[in-house]
Amino acid sequence: MINAKDALDNADEFLASLVKYNTYKPIEVLLWAADVKKAIDLSRKYFFSAFVRVMPVRTVSATHIEQKARYENILVINLPAKISADVLPEWVKAKKTNIHNAVFYEKKHFKSTQADYSQINSLLFGSDVASSDCNKKNIDTDSAAALKTMVLEQKQNALRANENRQPDLSIIIPCFNKAEFLPETLQSLSRLESERVEIIAIDDCSSDDTPSILKDLSKRYKNLTCYFNKENRGAGFSRNFGINNCSGKYIFFLDADDRITIHLSEMLDRALHSNADILRGRIIGKKKDGSPAKLAKEHLLHHENKEQASWETEKSLWFYWYFSSNLYKSDFIKNNFLRFPEKIRNEDPIFLCKAYLSADNISLYNKAVYEYIIGDEQRNKTPSASFLHGWAIGNYTIYQLIKAKPEQALYFLLGIPGVRRRLTDIVSFLEKELALKLLSYMSLMLSDYKDLKKQHEKIIAFSKTQISGDWAVQSFCDTLDLYDTLSGKNTEEIFSYIKASQ
Repeated sequence: MINAKDALDNADEFLASLVKYNTYKPIEVLLWAADVKKAIDLSRKYFFSAFVRVMPVRTVSATHIEQKARYENILVINLPAKISADVLPEWVKAKKTNIHNAVFYEKKHFKSTQADYSQINSLLFGSDVASSDCNKKNIDTDSAAALKTMVLEQKQNALRANENRQPDLSIIIPCFNKAEFLPETLQSLSRLESERVEIIAIDDCSSDDTPSILKDLSKRYKNLTCYFNKENRGAGFSRNFGINNCSGKYIFFLDADDRITIHLSEMLDRALHSNADILRGRIIGKKKDGSPAKLAKEHLLHHENKEQASWETEKSLWFYWYFSSNLYKSDFIKNNFLRFPEKIRNEDPIFLCKAYLSADNISLYNKAVYEYIIGDEQRNKTPSASFLHGWAIGNYTIYQLIKAKPEQALYFLLGIPGVRRRLTDIVSFLEKELALKLLSYMSLMLSDYKDLKKQHEKIIAFSKTQISGDWAVQSFCDTLDLYDTLSGKNTEEIFSYIKASQ
């Protein structure tokens, strides 16, 4: 945990040194800062090197840290600080550090001291914190005036929300060259009561008729608000813009060429009743003509209702890539500062993984609420370098996020869809230098595979019992054989094996 206060330049310097030298994985950073927006912008620089969580001044307390920290060892650092060698593994082992104003604690220590505000403030923020009423509330004294202003703004926003009848649901639709699909996509949303729903569509500088079609549709659908990016920024940016500008109690992400089903309204009622952070619905594949289409690993998704589920115990949540059939509580997304990675493909499963890790209340809804439209051109098109880069680094990032849980980590490796095909694409369509770089991420993940498999042979047996259909069984067995062959090989050897197997 880094106590940055207003010294984000010092935080930047420390994170840069940590990323440069540290090889200890996994690692998360709790960044305590006064300027939340600036802290979030800073954290993006280190997204693929560490799991950075921004903690605003007003939320920091022993209880909050004890709940949010996912690992038992917590290194509390009062800036300025810097490291110049790969020392973190030794520090963790010895439970001590030679950084001035940096101390190791175990998570249970916070739980035992959460009622002693003066002690916990001294522990986290040093002895310079004034002993005032602000201190008892775990708020930096410099931020008291800002907090008062924020509370007044929140009250005013709440009054405005009541006056405007806050919608139950915000549907966020990033659009890029999807003109032919948009009318049918918006038509599927007419199944919802318009006064309960706001629709936010963000055109990402499309070169087809998408902008003009959106403008025409906004005249027909009074609850549709359209925004237009001045330059192409990617789906992650557009979804983040939607999050920042939505007002619904829950958020639902819909791609411009997909559709919802009649069950979304019922699912929304359940979410509002349960107050779930995330309510996960089912997703089904459809062809353009409406006939069924198979989805990757669909046999591993849940087929039941559950009022309470958790990422720790619910196996269907360990297969992460279908993010769009979920309802996300708006306050949960915004209070945890959950956003999509920008300027990279395959950003959605990373967002979903972080959301699951942050959620305290997850429910399962077993009816299909999302129709994922699969066209022949999607099946047959040559993957781009940006897609393959996002696929490789995205999988590696998620693996680092969950690596602390061996069982879940093995499930994740076994669940990566189309892994042999993607590795073949990397070798076939990319220059060798870039291919080797991307294959190195797979090599790093598979360095743990044999130990994970030995620890959890029962997972292999359990997974086989859940698979239905010859194609799915063959895919699973093929993945096992591939991992058994590749684990222990270096990047060059993986490249040569895939090349020879084509």
